[in-house]
Amino acid sequence: MSDSYPPATLGPPVAERSRSILSLRDIEVVFKTRKGIFRSGEVRALNGVSLELGRGETVALVGESGSGKTTLGRVSLRLVNPTAGTIRYDGNDITSTRDQDLHWFRRRAQIVFQDPFSSLNPYMRVRDLIEEPLVIDGVPSSERWPRIARALEAVDLVPVARFAEKYPTMMSGGQRQRVGIARALVRDPEYIVADEPVSMIDASSRIDILDILRGLQEQRGVSFLYITHDIASARHFADRIAVMYLGTIVELGASSQVIDNPLHPYTRALIEAIPEPDPQNRFRRRAVVPGEPLGAGTYPPGCPFYERCPVRLPEPCKSTRPLLEEREPGHFVACWVNES
Repeated sequence: MSDSYPPATLGPPVAERSRSILSLRDIEVVFKTRKGIFRSGEVRALNGVSLELGRGETVALVGESGSGKTTLGRVSLRLVNPTAGTIRYDGNDITSTRDQDLHWFRRRAQIVFQDPFSSLNPYMRVRDLIEEPLVIDGVPSSERWPRIARALEAVDLVPVARFAEKYPTMMSGGQRQRVGIARALVRDPEYIVADEPVSMIDASSRIDILDILRGLQEQRGVSFLYITHDIASARHFADRIAVMYLGTIVELGASSQVIDNPLHPYTRALIEAIPEPDPQNRFRRRAVVPGEPLGAGTYPPGCPFYERCPVRLPEPCKSTRPLLEEREPGHFVACWVNES
């Protein structure tokens, strides 16, 4: 029997298969908050974000904590419902689709969580953790072990029989994250959100994990939304980079464009902060962006980076929000200061 689910189970028919596997348009997310017994407030986590993800492509979302990266990733999986905007997956509008009608989508779109220590049940064997999605999908028991074994082999947890019987507490952080990837892979997904998958594992395992993810992209054509605060790892793994600040995308382009020719002052600051493996640079003073990001949900009328920007202009930067504009082919920036 085929390793993939029959097309009829994957979702509603589409007149023409979409070139983009994921399309997010003008996404806004507003969370309700409590300010006391009788008062409530709002926090705007995303403010009009649009993004396309092609088949077999990896796009990295880069930015500081609180920039909206994880929220955008969860919106793309319909784990968070947008307040406004549209989500299209493979040409299907799933913005308002009921959860009970999204089972086809859950099979095709998966997530790898940041923390391999808390995302795995310590009382379940590895084989049971990976088998659980197959049980939910109603895959016959006779077909489950071959799928589990292939998933473990794909993440280099071999010999398979030995690792399958282990518990997460018997494994290193890097091995646990491989189990998390294998659990996502067992459904043969087309799209995976990798939410800071290497931030909580030791440095020696990080490149190995990213190489595994890159191999999955090349061999299986999996599309990735890679969420990270580390722009250096984004260059290693991603085809394109989207730099986020305060719930908006401020720069978007091919990884080489964004790294080699950053157009936004915030992007330049992130790149400047990358440590260089040269002992002669250990005493070099690095430029630091002044100030701190505004509080969550605080949106000034103009550029969201205005208060910290070293090249800001009194106008229009302070009063008018810049929109993403294409400054060179495929390279977009939201900045009023026209300099590179």
